[in-house]
Amino acid sequence: MDFSTDVTLTAKDLKNIGSASDSYVWGVTPGDGEPIKMTAAEFLYGFLWDADYTACPSFGVDTVLYTGNAQENVTEAYPDCRFVDCYLPGQGEDNLDWSALKLVFLWRDNGWYLRGVIHSQATA
Repeated sequence: MDFSTDVTLTAKDLKNIGSASDSYVWGVTPGDGEPIKMTAAEFLYGFLWDADYTACPSFGVDTVLYTGNAQENVTEAYPDCRFVDCYLPGQGEDNLDWSALKLVFLWRDNGWYLRGVIHSQATA
């Protein structure tokens, strides 16, 4: 993980996310490595929050519940943080449409702050 290429949003950025028109490279798509270039709203609502993660049947606290063929390095990338893994299993017997959303938090100044958001999904 290279934090120098991560997109960082402030509270002000999030407040105005619906009207922001700048596109960013958010990472690469699983499987083919193509850049994910979208506005913040497109990324958050169309890619990152692609399912209702509030309805997950399983939540892992500091535990990755399911991993595919991509490297899972949340604990190495965020060594001083804690995370919640919201895992949605796939609908079919082959589980090829599973996805997960990890929210990474850092304790600072007597409070928890969102430090990172990681989206994982099945790849072909």
